[in-house]
Amino acid sequence: MAIVESIRTYILTCPHVSSFQKVDIEYLSKDYDNMSIEEVPTQNGNVLETFVDGSSFRQFVFVLAARFAYSDALSDNIQNSGFFENFQQWIETQNKLKVYPSLGSGMTPNAIETMTSGYVLYVDESMTTVRCQIQCRLLYTKEA
Repeated sequence: MAIVESIRTYILTCPHVSSFQKVDIEYLSKDYDNMSIEEVPTQNGNVLETFVDGSSFRQFVFVLAARFAYSDALSDNIQNSGFFENFQQWIETQNKLKVYPSLGSGMTPNAIETMTSGYVLYVDESMTTVRCQIQCRLLYTKEA
């Protein structure tokens, strides 16, 4: 199973995600209440450290992007922002409990964390939907 698929399966267990219609990989629909998990390129790649035995400590950096309905209604915008606050708290709790995505053979998850808070990336031209996202990373060890 690809790491991004493992992360998707993991994120689907988050109770705050259940209200979304769909959670895709590398595709965010123009319809609101959809999500996408998208890999983020990193300056030095995914390998953070290589050990003498050939194993390595790695990261998988991704954003969880969401499309929300958008308007000048303060309550809607608070709800949109609140989703990411709740998601971030869920990730922190899962990390403390050492509940991580299930990776393939030869890979051991060490931590999952958010790297940013949720933020607005852009509002569509019609001013009816907004793309928001939060950047996260999975830290893991890969055997030689």
